[in-house]
Amino acid sequence: MHDPNALAAGTRLGEYTIESVLGSGGFGITYRAHDTRLDTPVALKEYFPASLAFRVGGTTVASRPDGAEGGYDWGMGKFLHEATALAQLQHPNIVGVRRLFKANNSAYMALDYIEGPSMKDWRRGLRGRPEQADLDQLLIPLLNALDLVHRKGLLHRDIAPKNVMIARPFIPILIDFGAARQLVAQHSQTFAALLTPGYAPFEQYTATGKSQGPWTDIYALSASVYELMTGSTPPESPDRVNDDKCVPAVEVGRGRYRPEFLKAIDWGLRPMPKDRPQSVTDWRSAFVGVRATSG
Repeated sequence: MHDPNALAAGTRLGEYTIESVLGSGGFGITYRAHDTRLDTPVALKEYFPASLAFRVGGTTVASRPDGAEGGYDWGMGKFLHEATALAQLQHPNIVGVRRLFKANNSAYMALDYIEGPSMKDWRRGLRGRPEQADLDQLLIPLLNALDLVHRKGLLHRDIAPKNVMIARPFIPILIDFGAARQLVAQHSQTFAALLTPGYAPFEQYTATGKSQGPWTDIYALSASVYELMTGSTPPESPDRVNDDKCVPAVEVGRGRYRPEFLKAIDWGLRPMPKDRPQSVTDWRSAFVGVRATSG
């Protein structure tokens, strides 16, 4: 893909050589790069909040004069803090951090490069709806990874099929944590622009972010599974609060998926935070019918 703000192919950053752009958003740019010391590919994520920064001379990143005062440097600190926390998670279903460094008046994370499609691309390649066994094989490891994230006092804040890679042979891996991105968005009052519509729960549309917790990630993962089953995301969460037109999973998946599984997805998709599972432990038990989803 092409991004006019991206570093050019061939740019050197220490032992890393930029090869191409993997993705970009309102908070940063991710590159495929080559680690010249280890002769391996890496994913290199650059801190580049487009609303707060611009490129100078093809490499250096500078803060926009019209941006929130101190917002760029404040956000870089949050980026570095999140990268450090991510590096300490050490889980087979969470992307690994190889190195963290500063250059070009910006910050960079070198991450494991994952060969394989995103969950979004995997779903797109199916001829029909996925089987229950496929969903189990994807979801159970992700629940275990998310449980670790939450026990460490962290949140992902941007779970979506595009942010889950599927490594060989069929291993889901969480990437692109959005915690720092959300904090910077709230600080600069641009939070709505950095949400992923369809997956972001209602509480992420508020400026303070105070009502976010494990239930926030549970909603996003429920919405992701709902899309895998149906081919479309639920309606945007603010539209569901007063007049919920989301067709329940128990209806769209009846006869194809386990009833307990479908009820658990609907529980995780409830519009209000207090009505959802409050922990991954509670939610995980519901998938096998151990806990009623009505209480």
